[in-house]
Amino acid sequence: MVHRHGGRGRSRRLSAHPRPAPGGGGHPPAFADLPAGFKERIAAQVPIGRLGEGAETATAALFLACADSSFVTGIGLPVDGGIGQV
Repeated sequence: MVHRHGGRGRSRRLSAHPRPAPGGGGHPPAFADLPAGFKERIAAQVPIGRLGEGAETATAALFLACADSSFVTGIGLPVDGGIGQV
């Protein structure tokens, strides 16, 4: 979760869904000991049909941390492929 506070009461939050490890190296360490097919079962539940890439989460976090979001406040930005809407 990424939080940014600045000015009065300004906060933004990024919520990320499970995704493969950075660099395309497969599952994050937390997924290493799970049964075969687990990643595919999770991906099948995500409305866009796949897990997110690390770069997709990083891009959202970068947006919240940069000046481009200077007028954005009090939000939570789910980066979850729509799973939070199901």
